[in-house]
Amino acid sequence: MTRIRPYILFAFFALAVSIGAFLPLSNVAAHGALSIKDGMAVVVGDAVAVYFKLGNTGHEDRLIGVRSPVAETASLHGTNAEGNQDQMIPLDDIEIPFLGDVAFVPGGYHVMLEGVQQPMQSGAKIPITLIFEDNDPMTFVVPLHMAGEQD
Repeated sequence: MTRIRPYILFAFFALAVSIGAFLPLSNVAAHGALSIKDGMAVVVGDAVAVYFKLGNTGHEDRLIGVRSPVAETASLHGTNAEGNQDQMIPLDDIEIPFLGDVAFVPGGYHVMLEGVQQPMQSGAKIPITLIFEDNDPMTFVVPLHMAGEQD
């Protein structure tokens, strides 16, 4: 029976690898305890807003900056409701809670890219780098959509 064990182990490994080859890839990027999912960029006037969900399975941290090679400036923003209008406000940092998620969504936190240096065409890939107080920078790519465009 001991001669069969290596073959069984090999067969199990081969099965696992072949199943994994057929699983669909999702819109997820991971870097240590941090993960990004459901990322997308949307053209808003002459700027680009970037939305995603940032997950944290590790210790508390702070998002302290953002950059993108396709924009002159990249910044963190929040939204403040004033009367009947939402006002976009620049933020210095955003707390990333211990074992928590932070949603970057329309009407809430988001990344704003201004002075975009490449043609803004639907489907273009936009690289984004998040800069943290404690964790290493994390780079991921989001697809570009025009305002009002459906996925």
